Amino acid sequence: MLLLYEHPVSSYVQKVKIALREKDLPFKAEQPEGFGTERKNGPFADANPRIEVPVLIDGSTCIFDSTVIMEYVEERWPDPPLLPRDRRRGPSPA
Repeated sequence: MLLLYEHPVSSYVQKVKIALREKDLPFKAEQPEGFGTERKNGPFADANPRIEVPVLIDGSTCIFDSTVIMEYVEERWPDPPLLPRDRRRGPSPA
């Protein structure tokens, strides 16, 4: 199961949660112990040297930064896609 380090008021975390739910991926969301205290030790600090949320842990893979997490999720679990496969949407050329 995926672990998502979060804070409930982070819009970046909410973006990742939406993606995980859209892809129907099981995950556990957890607020890091000591978050906001600048604590530089423990599992959360080991996973993210910037000590910021979100952090996604998939086995031994730790990813931080919501945009990078979104790219990882889309590459690792491509179905259902979060973006159109053909990004050239719009009217067909005449």
